[in-house]
Amino acid sequence: MCKHSACNGLFSGMVTSPLPHCGKSWAAFGDLTYASYLIHFPLQIVMHGLFKRYAFFNPDQPATLIAFVISTYALAYLTYRFFELPAKNYLRDWLT
Repeated sequence: MCKHSACNGLFSGMVTSPLPHCGKSWAAFGDLTYASYLIHFPLQIVMHGLFKRYAFFNPDQPATLIAFVISTYALAYLTYRFFELPAKNYLRDWLT
């Protein structure tokens, strides 16, 4: 923790959003981060395998990165929506 008040103000300003209505969209994005973390590596292996076997998804093309990011977050959303949320709700109901 920084002891200077100017430094603390700078960091607290970076953490809090200047637009309060943007918090929900950042929270929704944050919900996908763990699922995207889990999915990105297996998806990377699949895309690499497709390139090696069929010369599909050339890693030198920017479109490959765009397809990878879109695929990662699409699968992360599906994982969050159909696995994490039901599991969280089930455990919350079971524990209360």
